[in-house]
Amino acid sequence: MSTDIGNYHPQIVHFVVAGLLLGILFRWLSLTGWMPWTDRAATVLLLLGTAAAVFAVMSGTQTHELSERIPGAALAVRAHEEAGKAVRKLFLIIAAIELLALVPMLAKWRTWIVAASALVCVWGAYQVYNVARLGGVVVYSFAGGVGERTGDSTDVNHTIVAALYNRALLDRDQKNAAGAAQEFAELARRFPNDLQIQIAAAQSLLEDSKDPTAALATLAKFPVPPDTSIWWGRYQFARADALAVKGQTDSARAILTALLAHFPESHRIKDKLDKLK
Repeated sequence: MSTDIGNYHPQIVHFVVAGLLLGILFRWLSLTGWMPWTDRAATVLLLLGTAAAVFAVMSGTQTHELSERIPGAALAVRAHEEAGKAVRKLFLIIAAIELLALVPMLAKWRTWIVAASALVCVWGAYQVYNVARLGGVVVYSFAGGVGERTGDSTDVNHTIVAALYNRALLDRDQKNAAGAAQEFAELARRFPNDLQIQIAAAQSLLEDSKDPTAALATLAKFPVPPDTSIWWGRYQFARADALAVKGQTDSARAILTALLAHFPESHRIKDKLDKLK
């Protein structure tokens, strides 16, 4: 029964990418003769990176099933998996060539053997880049792996927050204020006790729904004393924005002046004050 190392897949694959690419670089530098130490360093890194690639495929195989179940993600996961197997196969060949170069009986051919390794490494560099790119597609395009390692629902909630937040910002960029307002409202509904989300929802009421009264009412539910939260500055700035839109510029200036005393280097606060003069 094999040991389950699926939880360590991210750590292993990062070592594969860094180790193999550095090994390839050192192998090519060794051909120049300028830095003799890169010869042995290249061999060590390529051998270690190849061993890591074997474990990367093993760990990926053990952890890929849940990612494949995400609607639309199966093809991306399989492409990444197949690319990983291709890297493993190619670098096992490169590792064999590197070991041949260490055989004393082949010493007179060593220069040619090392050169052959360097040539194959060119294709190896592309393969490493490609498997990393495809892994990025699984993670960044399909959120593959979220919650799998820890089994913690909080990790999945982070994905929900990121998806709704980024969707809202995209809608806002596309001048779809109603869509942005809807997504921020959904965030506020799902996470009613998250102060940062509630501040963002209040700002959406102001910016997307053009409703400063509702924004102030939302903020009033979460009073934030200045020394109890890192979000105090953002909270007060949102209040000042809403008051300014309502025409209560004196109140907005008072809040911003107090903010500036806490954050004297803030250009954003200074610019807002200048606009309210």
